[in-house]
Amino acid sequence: MLSVLCIIFLAFALYLLWQNNTRSNAIKQQKLAAIQPIRNEQEAKLQDTINKLIGNTLIISDSLFKSPIILNEDIHFNKDTLFIIAKTPIVIRSDSAYKGAAVSIKPISKYVFLENITFENFQTAILSQNNVLQLKNVQFNNCVNSIQATYNLPANKYIQGKIPASSFKTDSLPTPASH
Repeated sequence: MLSVLCIIFLAFALYLLWQNNTRSNAIKQQKLAAIQPIRNEQEAKLQDTINKLIGNTLIISDSLFKSPIILNEDIHFNKDTLFIIAKTPIVIRSDSAYKGAAVSIKPISKYVFLENITFENFQTAILSQNNVLQLKNVQFNNCVNSIQATYNLPANKYIQGKIPASSFKTDSLPTPASH
């Protein structure tokens, strides 16, 4: 009789332990969902403007976007060709809790041109693919990796070639506007 009571007690204890673990996992899932970053107004406006852009040129003015634009999620460039030109220098800064890139250039892009933009406090400022990026008067302040480039090569093929030396130049003064 005592052994039957012990088995019932053990089964009940295991059931309570399982219930507690299930509730704990549900609470953890709710906390993880609450931690998902929500784009602030400026970064959401920038991403939406790029996504809805008709044509390939976005002129950023300080009346449209107040500097700095604080990011807590990367801005995606999903266009074949994209020119982003700031009339006056604009700062794109990482949120203090954000550890990702500022800009992610997707494989669909063939050419991306950035002008008069400063990236601040990013682990990696720009993730680029296949040499599609051209910069003019762009600065990287406190960025561990300014640009991280990846190359998409076909699988199961022999590859020949060479990655060309960087053609980026540095200067203490901005280059005069050409437009």
